[in-house]
Amino acid sequence: MQVSRDVHPDLRCSPEQGDGFSYGGGGGICILPPDLAALVERELRNSYQESRRRGYVLVAA
Repeated sequence: MQVSRDVHPDLRCSPEQGDGFSYGGGGGICILPPDLAALVERELRNSYQESRRRGYVLVAA
C-alpha cells in the first residue's frame, strides 16, 4: 500500500515488487476497504514501532 508519508526501509517494498493488493473481489481475492490508505496511515501513526518490528503494517478492519 502506498502512503503519503516516509516509512523506514524495513517497511518498503523493493522497486521490482508489485503492489501486493487489489481492489474488487472474486477469484479468492480479499475485498479491501475503500479507505485502506487512511487505515494504514492511522496504524502507522499509532503503532509505527510495532509495524517496523513486524516488517509490515497490520490493519484490522
